[in-house]
Amino acid sequence: MIESVKKYKILFDTNGSSNWIGGLYYIKNIIFEILASDDFLSVCDIVILCNSDHEKMFREFSKKVTIVTYNKSNKFCKLLKCWRYIASANYIYHYHKYKIDIFDLLEKKAIYWIPDFQECYYPQFFSVQELESRRRQHEMIAKSDRPVVLSSQSAKDDFIKFFDPENKNIYVVPFVSAIENEASELTDEFCLKVLERYGLKNIKYVLISNQFWQHKNHIVVFEAIAKAKNQGSFSDLLFVFTGELKDYRNTEYYLKLQNLINDTGIKDRIRILGFIDRLDQLALMHKAQLIIQPSLFEGWGTVVEDAKVLDKTIVLSDIPVHREQKNDKCFLFDAGSSDNLIEVLNKALCNLKEVNIEKGIIGMKEDAKRYSENLLKLIKDLEKQKC
Repeated sequence: MIESVKKYKILFDTNGSSNWIGGLYYIKNIIFEILASDDFLSVCDIVILCNSDHEKMFREFSKKVTIVTYNKSNKFCKLLKCWRYIASANYIYHYHKYKIDIFDLLEKKAIYWIPDFQECYYPQFFSVQELESRRRQHEMIAKSDRPVVLSSQSAKDDFIKFFDPENKNIYVVPFVSAIENEASELTDEFCLKVLERYGLKNIKYVLISNQFWQHKNHIVVFEAIAKAKNQGSFSDLLFVFTGELKDYRNTEYYLKLQNLINDTGIKDRIRILGFIDRLDQLALMHKAQLIIQPSLFEGWGTVVEDAKVLDKTIVLSDIPVHREQKNDKCFLFDAGSSDNLIEVLNKALCNLKEVNIEKGIIGMKEDAKRYSENLLKLIKDLEKQKC
């Protein structure tokens, strides 16, 4: 512990995340990790800045943190309220450029976070403008002396590989899914209502919970379903998909998937539910035979962390970050091979184990405390640098 009576205020700014629900879940999960550490709380006070639409997401932390809400429709009140807390914070996590930042004074409080470097591997999934924006931002962070948090070792390897950072203050801090409260609501009665609502009562299914974005690689699953149908495999199994149907980077992508479904004649084997309530999603995950996570690229996948807490079997694409995340209930497959997905899915279905959510929650809490150590080290290092 830092031997000082002073406590440092860390502002968690959820501004800019409203169009990316994963960013909000990330902040929630990181705060959960911090609150799992008594050492961290003895050093730091936590302030969460969010618009009133998202306050409910952070309400469970209200006894230990300060939650500051604003009405996003009133820009003047928002500016005054936000500025007061931003200016008084010792550190801002995760920091992004503010429109009002005279002489970059706020950047001196910055703790950066970069989710991943997907654009370096799949530039075709991004517009020219977004590629340039990400490049500029990451180069700026690489040259900065401010700390940067990355969610996986593979992301750190990519940061070094592509940007050769002068910045040596790099910290790897994975996150867990803070869903203990939600898990307690997944009673048989509640889950039955959810299954009935989506027409899944008494149906065996596997679940794929991803936004319908190109890098989420739904295509390999559809191709596997089509081949399996021709082979007479998985005839008693439905494939259920949840997630936002629009890819803002490619508005034609979902249409392409629909054409693939129609051309391969697999409509009777799948159910696409779109973006659904978070608790409904977890209930469907809980009652699924297993989870498939086929992504071509991830930073540190929330779906995998959700499934680990719920103690589910997961079929994962064999990418570096999934090798870091996996546990003993995970099976890896070649992300580019529908044949290998069929093979691994068969293996996973033949090796299903009893689910124990209590075990998953214990593991989540243990990981949270372990991961928080690097965040605490970050704060200690920053304070040492001031001396």
